[in-house]
Amino acid sequence: MQNRTADLSVPVFLSFWGKAQPRLDGAYDWHPAAFHALDVAAVAKVWLADEPRRLRPVTSETGWASEAWAAMTVFLLALHDIGKFSRPFQAKAPEHWPAVLGSRADLADPGHDTLGHALLADPDWPWAVLERLFPDWTPETLHPLLRAVTGHHGRPPADFTLSERLLCKGCRTAATSFIGDATDLLAPVPLPMPHKGAARRRAMAATTWWLAGLTVLADWVGSSQRWFPYSNPEETPNLATYWPLALERAERAVREAGLCPAPSAPVQGFADLFPEITAPAPVQALAEHLSLPDGPVCILVEDVTGGGKTEAALLLAHRLIADGRADGAFVALPTMATADAMFGRVAASYRRLFASEATPSLALAHGHAALNSGFTASILDDLAPLETAGNDAANQPASAQCAAWLADDRRRALLAQVGVGTIDQALLAVLPARHAPLRLHGLIGKVLIVDEAHAYDPFMEVELARLLFFHAALGGSAVVLSATLPHGKRMALLRAFADGLGAEAPAPRSMAYPLVSVFGRAGLAETPATADAAPLALRPGLARAVAVRRLNGPEAAVVALVTASRDGACAVWIRNTVDDVLAAAALLREAGVEPILFHARFAMGDRLTIQDRVLGNFGKQSGPGERAPDGRGRVLVASQVVEQSLDLDFDVMVSDLAPIDLLIQRTGRLWRHPERARPAGAVRELLVVSLPPIDDAPAAWAAGPLGGTRFIYRPDVLWRSARALFAAGAIETPGGVRDLIEAVYGEAAPPVPPGLSVAETQGEGKALGDRAVALSQVLDFAPAYRRDAGAWASDTRVATRLSDVQTVVRLVRWCDGQLQPWWPDADPRRAWALSELSLRGMVTAGDTLSPAEKEAVEKLRAELPVWQRDIPMVVLAANETGWSGRAMRGEREAEVLYDAALGWRWRGSLR
Repeated sequence: MQNRTADLSVPVFLSFWGKAQPRLDGAYDWHPAAFHALDVAAVAKVWLADEPRRLRPVTSETGWASEAWAAMTVFLLALHDIGKFSRPFQAKAPEHWPAVLGSRADLADPGHDTLGHALLADPDWPWAVLERLFPDWTPETLHPLLRAVTGHHGRPPADFTLSERLLCKGCRTAATSFIGDATDLLAPVPLPMPHKGAARRRAMAATTWWLAGLTVLADWVGSSQRWFPYSNPEETPNLATYWPLALERAERAVREAGLCPAPSAPVQGFADLFPEITAPAPVQALAEHLSLPDGPVCILVEDVTGGGKTEAALLLAHRLIADGRADGAFVALPTMATADAMFGRVAASYRRLFASEATPSLALAHGHAALNSGFTASILDDLAPLETAGNDAANQPASAQCAAWLADDRRRALLAQVGVGTIDQALLAVLPARHAPLRLHGLIGKVLIVDEAHAYDPFMEVELARLLFFHAALGGSAVVLSATLPHGKRMALLRAFADGLGAEAPAPRSMAYPLVSVFGRAGLAETPATADAAPLALRPGLARAVAVRRLNGPEAAVVALVTASRDGACAVWIRNTVDDVLAAAALLREAGVEPILFHARFAMGDRLTIQDRVLGNFGKQSGPGERAPDGRGRVLVASQVVEQSLDLDFDVMVSDLAPIDLLIQRTGRLWRHPERARPAGAVRELLVVSLPPIDDAPAAWAAGPLGGTRFIYRPDVLWRSARALFAAGAIETPGGVRDLIEAVYGEAAPPVPPGLSVAETQGEGKALGDRAVALSQVLDFAPAYRRDAGAWASDTRVATRLSDVQTVVRLVRWCDGQLQPWWPDADPRRAWALSELSLRGMVTAGDTLSPAEKEAVEKLRAELPVWQRDIPMVVLAANETGWSGRAMRGEREAEVLYDAALGWRWRGSLR
């Protein structure tokens, strides 16, 4: 059949090619579309048979028997590429054009996913074939399932009207014959329509999202020639003879791809999971015995920084896994730095969650996961990256899409049994980003652990609420952690989960702190139930009072830090913008102190180096030699990167005024380890740079000594935070935390002065606007998987954060007439990742380059993978003071200065 002439010894549909890019030496040079369809169906059959509870998100909503839905799923996945029985697709490989189609013509191709949906949704065809399997359905009610299986190239199929030119009689005959033979072979059981009304819409939505994600995953595995080499239809001349071979290959593929979950360890106590912790914290002990209602649950844990919330969450996840309600976990954090820190903690204990003989996969999910030396992932490691042409990923082969998507480890980690990463990777599951259903499918069956839940702005709060809704609707459980969660946010998160369950919204009442809230279909249970009930105790040493003292301005902060260093105390000044960090460093140098700088405007290689130094000098294991060499205490000037998850301990802390919840977080890094000896005369107090919160504060109140703070945080929130903090005179943990939070964010918060009322109105308006924008962008559950839900753009272009436009740029050195990544590494992938940084605003490469530089840049860009060529490259050349280059800041070209100790700086406009 190499010459593609008609052969009556095999069904006509086996003359239609489905794959035609052989990668194995001596392989047959094409693979029938029908055989690939069975490859994908076989992957689904093996995967579902390995763990039948994976069907639960659908069967629990529809009432279908698991065996019936499993059989129908396998059949539907066999139809995923039915659009390849079309003239436009077959014309892509002219040498394999089926003789049955006659002469070939070049036709505009709407995509075989769109053609496949149009073909299956045609009310005149093939309804006669499908109506036997869906006896009381209509074509319209079946459309969501058809979109789910045909829209497997990153986005739903478009609405399209078929024509004879695109789908001729020969195409229809082949497709009809294939569907008939596949029906006979796979023997799907007819499915009744789910119950009517709102319950039907909910059931169909759950079915559609589940099916869409599974189709992508099965198609990617079934497209790998490592496991599914091309087969000659003359050797296996019908579906019945090929099916056993497909199943045999699928058994190996599912096993080697790392898709089989490791079995859980038996239910263990805290001491078994964390033997290194000899005295569990109270919240950890509570997690061991906390009553968990049946079905999906949402658990909110509010406790002080260092109170043991992470281990408590992992213990709760273990209990749910051991109970058969989950098979893994994904831990979501606000930043890469916090994800890195959490990864190390999870890596030390995750194996104990599973049976001793098991090999669960662990992955770090953020943009620079490969730079973490502890990163491991076994998910789909055997799919080698391919270089692909063309700009539209949806039109590329499944093997190429899979390789490109999984080349980014942050995505792959969503499929690992235990993943740790930024919250953005999970939020993309509820945005119209390419392959969002695959992200959802990766989270199904996992316990979603959201850390630092207070750290999100109004835009992200909407996204997080929608994520909890989807997760609950698809049968998942969640654990949400926070040290400072306002009552209103707690209520919003619990209600989102309840809406996803279809349950009555809870009404949280307890104002105790610490507090553990457990919600399931049976309702809400709070521990302690009221603020007057016996409180949850704290880990020894965490109950404390930190005095608060106000400093009038940066000059006073410099005096305090110079004095601290002279007295042998290690100190930190936490500033709210990078520009303020740089300004503070200059002031300290003038005063004779050389500080360490830590902020987000460093190339990743420099940032990781500084992070290691900061942890070494100020971390838990630091001693006098690291903290105060030669008797003088080290001084760190940092942005918010030190605010969360890094285990740092300072003797003296200065902070710019910030919202009260962030100040409480920052205080968790002051005298963090009770056992540490402090310099003589050291006082445990937080020094806050702020104007006094006077009752007649003018509109410009926040613009005083706070530098760029007024551009980051709302002035009315800052004023309320200052008023509550300085009135209290201390941050008392735990007794004063809830009162401070509610004094700023609660319904009884005091009114702001008239001079700040305009700022308050503007701030509230912006928050409402941000929420409205988020609501317009997040996916709706009930309409399910539809093209009109959004742009379905690449996940690198879909924003999960609205605060500011962020641009990733790459730094390139110009040395001896050659270009090279800023950070050298033998592995080019690591070298480029280590040379990246993220900048606020629209930044592009400068155009004032020499001809030699321009030529070198274009040559370098051409050597990169397609999906990396749009990342701006900023060329840096050495000069007498360091390194400099040019970049476009918006529409103006400006000079850039870069230094491994100071980071990225702009210096004036050149035109």
